[in-house]
Amino acid sequence: GINAEYGKQARKEREALFLKMLKISMHNFLVFLFFVNVFYVYLFFFNPFGKLKTGAPSSSDFSSFFYQSRRKVHADAHSTQSNSTSTPYSPPKKKKTLVAFVLGTTVSPLVDKVINNFGFTSFDYICFFHSHHKEWVHYKWFKRVTVISAHSQMKFWFFKRFLTNTLASQYEFVFLLDNDADLPFNKDFFFNVQSYLSILRQYHLLLSQPAVLRVGRSSDHEVCRWQPNSILRFTGFVEGGPFVSVDGMIWPLLYDLMQYDLVTGYGLDVAWCPFIHQYANVQHACGVVDALPVIHGNTATARGKFVAFDSRARREWDLYTKRFSSTFSFRKTYTGKKISYT
Repeated sequence: GINAEYGKQARKEREALFLKMLKISMHNFLVFLFFVNVFYVYLFFFNPFGKLKTGAPSSSDFSSFFYQSRRKVHADAHSTQSNSTSTPYSPPKKKKTLVAFVLGTTVSPLVDKVINNFGFTSFDYICFFHSHHKEWVHYKWFKRVTVISAHSQMKFWFFKRFLTNTLASQYEFVFLLDNDADLPFNKDFFFNVQSYLSILRQYHLLLSQPAVLRVGRSSDHEVCRWQPNSILRFTGFVEGGPFVSVDGMIWPLLYDLMQYDLVTGYGLDVAWCPFIHQYANVQHACGVVDALPVIHGNTATARGKFVAFDSRARREWDLYTKRFSSTFSFRKTYTGKKISYT
């Protein structure tokens, strides 16, 4: 009887000790939560570090990053050149250019012509197919390019999902080509891609396109049509096709502007130049290159994949302006500085 009574008393003491420790733990935890909340309130209202920023980046943020990055590249090259006493200076290796095509089942010899002329030394290729691609497999270059297929999708659907910032950052430029982009390689007009890249670098064009010759479908916008005796024109508009060139450093801005549910691209080309001008804080960011024009065919292969394409495109145009009208001012400036032959 004595042992049973002793065991019962010991059990009660253990239970009392457990409850006491539980109360102390709960009290300490509540005190900890209180001080954590006080700390976050202090950070929110007083911002002691001076660098806690939220929301979209300001124009000064991006422009500072952009120009500091450019200066760092030139400073590194200069430092390498000045300190090379024992070994000769060699300039930094240039990044490649990524060429992205949007293709359908109809085989386009224009694509074969572009890849054969550009080559693989300075270019990588990714081909987006909105249908099957069995008609293309006979080309020699097909096994050397990246192929992505998704039935009945459009080009900006592909760009948003697969041309990520991580991928684009590996390249100096990103070229977006439609399958009806006809790059002339003849005695009258010869599209020398290395000359085109040199113009982009010399004039620091962040978003640009070759001018479109006034043949075939040409362009829907007068500012994008070819002008003789001109090297390039700085503009406030670059058309969404058939050939768009994007600086790899500016790609994150365009990527943010692209919408997952707006895939035709209508409205995007009205928005991207004002968006870049505002957030990159660069006066001459967009341009049309007249020195190396292209021909725009009329092979709209993706258009037939969607019912009521035109009505959908107009609806997406309206949605773009509604979503971003409060973020930046839409403007369609067709006049700007012109660089002519001397």
